[in-house]
Amino acid sequence: MLHRVIVPLTVFLVPQFLLVHSGDSDLEEFRTTIAKHDRVLVIFTQECCTCTECVEVEQILHAKQPELSDDYGVGVVKVVNKPQIEERYGVTSSPALVFFRRSVPALFEGHHDPDSILEWVGRSLEPSVKVLDDNSFEHLTQAATGATTGNWLVVFHTDKCLKQELATCVLEGLSSKIKGTTNVAIVDIDHSPGLAERFAIKECPTIYFFRLGKMYKYNLKKLEIKSLKNFADGLFKNMKAHPVPVPQTPFDKMVEKIALFLKVSHGKFRWKLAAAGWSLKRRHPAKH
Repeated sequence: MLHRVIVPLTVFLVPQFLLVHSGDSDLEEFRTTIAKHDRVLVIFTQECCTCTECVEVEQILHAKQPELSDDYGVGVVKVVNKPQIEERYGVTSSPALVFFRRSVPALFEGHHDPDSILEWVGRSLEPSVKVLDDNSFEHLTQAATGATTGNWLVVFHTDKCLKQELATCVLEGLSSKIKGTTNVAIVDIDHSPGLAERFAIKECPTIYFFRLGKMYKYNLKKLEIKSLKNFADGLFKNMKAHPVPVPQTPFDKMVEKIALFLKVSHGKFRWKLAAAGWSLKRRHPAKH
């Protein structure tokens, strides 16, 4: 039987503390508390009685705390009216649930009933979103060879347009819903210039769904679990399919560099010839 974990976080529960803690110190204390425990389920809520559904979900978690703790080793934290923390993890309404596994967050999307919450927790005990880069992308996805590892939904981003924690929170929530049919991954193109070039990434974020050697672009810029799930479940068929670009070999890259060098050199040579011809004409104008 797993040891029961109860996580008190009074700074977020007692209103008078809000006057002496800045937003930065709230966030730091929150992250420190989360880091102390392997599994923490956080409810983002409002002050008592301003949100009926918030109260109902709090009551559900209170009633299910022994089961969450004994079966899954999950503690519960309550966060009240903390916009800075909510924004960081993609929380846009109350109540909201975020499940931290060794500090990796997953956002809950669904009905706030006991069975749905417990089922989701059971499916989400371990992080499942893959972090891919120039070295691991093709090996893990096999995207160009027919994707024998299954379908992949991949988000290409930089930290400037999409914060890592927010992206991870939403994509982990998505992964728990489409696990078994589609793998979910993220690529930081600042650290993967080869993939940015291979897939001609010009916008941030850019999202592609890879299936059977084809790729389909997801055109909405906002990351939302429901719309991403619908896209992976079948809406991708409404988009134009493109063949997955084959990764370049070192020989391909060398040939490309040589071709580019020759093209540039040829252009410079032609420019020099034209300049020389123009100079000769000035020195020796045609006689009529």
